[in-house]
Amino acid sequence: MRALVSKWGNSLAIRIPRAVAESLRVQEGRAVDPTIEGDAVIMRSCQPRYTIEELVAEMRPGDEPETFDDVNSPPVGPEALGATLPTAATWRGWTSPLRQVMNKLVTGLRL
Repeated sequence: MRALVSKWGNSLAIRIPRAVAESLRVQEGRAVDPTIEGDAVIMRSCQPRYTIEELVAEMRPGDEPETFDDVNSPPVGPEALGATLPTAATWRGWTSPLRQVMNKLVTGLRL
């Protein structure tokens, strides 16, 4: 891809082809960071970098994420039925029905 160098006031300018601009996500008025590497000019898009403080400061009412209390909320799932989750000791001796079926299938396929 080629671009034409043109005079722009006392400077030289290069028109950035649309495909390049879209790839870099640059628009008119957006800053780019040109660097020279050997005989090449490298143009990098200057994406803004924000701190968490800056982002929070820009929040408007209604931008707050939905919050939930997973510690004090009512139980759901097996714990709602009073079931306890298996401990590591009970898992060691437990074989799932799927594992039993798979073992039978693999055993039957062995030559």
